[in-house]
Amino acid sequence: MQGRNTKLILSLDVIKKKDFLYWVSLTQDFISYYKIGIIPFVSLGPQSIKILKKKDKKVFLDLKFFDIPNTMFKSSIQAIKWGVDILDFHLLHNENNLKECIKMIREYASTKKISLPVFLGVTVLTSIKPTLKILASVLKLSKKACNIGLDGVVCSGRESLFVRKEIGENFIIVSPGIRLDSANDDQKRVCLPHDVKGIVDFIIVGRPILNSKEPLVVIKKILKQLR
Repeated sequence: MQGRNTKLILSLDVIKKKDFLYWVSLTQDFISYYKIGIIPFVSLGPQSIKILKKKDKKVFLDLKFFDIPNTMFKSSIQAIKWGVDILDFHLLHNENNLKECIKMIREYASTKKISLPVFLGVTVLTSIKPTLKILASVLKLSKKACNIGLDGVVCSGRESLFVRKEIGENFIIVSPGIRLDSANDDQKRVCLPHDVKGIVDFIIVGRPILNSKEPLVVIKKILKQLR
């Protein structure tokens, strides 16, 4: 169960281009995957992706698409043309709409002979407190992701082992809400890196690194826990 190599994704939730460039320059020797969420994408636009791709980095574009199939399809195709490596959709959306969108994307990619990124479904945000009802929702949404034809899900580390047992080994799990110690913030379903080592494929870490006075020390601690 715990044989996979869990990788670290750094969430670059910054607004200014100079800060974005600083963090990429500082961490590029340790980090291969970066997450571009709503904050940097709204602030910097596609250049945030282009900066990373020029450095041969992997990009998770985390915009949680939730719209009509044609809009999600066209947005996804543009993201694919930018070279993103991971793209996500919100699983609270209608299953048929998501199926149609993914079908359109795959047909387009086949016709144009272009490679597709990893497609993930977002389950329940980690700002919601842990309950048995939340666990049940995550498992239900993970099964829905399989039915849609997605490659995996985004879920907290607290549900990851249950998802892994329920869905199987050939399913990508990405876990945000990773902390190294107690933190008084909006993340409620949190866990340590070594709690999910070998269970999930990726962990996402942002503030514990970005807010640290010694960010490289924090990165090294995380990577050590994942080894």
